[in-house]
Amino acid sequence: METKMAYGNPKLNRDVIKYIAMLTMLLNHISQVFMKSGYFLSELFLDIGYFTAITMCYFLVEGFQYTHSKKNYAIRLLIFALISEIPYCMAFTTNGVLEFQGLNMLFTLLICFMILIVNDKVSNKF
Repeated sequence: METKMAYGNPKLNRDVIKYIAMLTMLLNHISQVFMKSGYFLSELFLDIGYFTAITMCYFLVEGFQYTHSKKNYAIRLLIFALISEIPYCMAFTTNGVLEFQGLNMLFTLLICFMILIVNDKVSNKF
């Protein structure tokens, strides 16, 4: 589904928004891994990177509504969360030793997806 922006600007579709989100996530990670905190550029990259979480949550909810198999969707989220956990821990580890640094964003999205499933299935919502 494509939407045309006002005033004759180029089309801004779902893929373009995803590429923008990936770029902002890359800037966020560059700031966290390679830059010292407290500097203007570092803080700017961090702040720009927060666009990614909002976009991922939006597309997660949209995908939840349109998917044919919620089970397969959740399994794919889990697989990619597990695969990306190792590079995530490697990027944010200190002292050169691989350490558990917490769960990455894909685990957060998986938990949110499970909340959507529970919300969809539970008939008594207080």
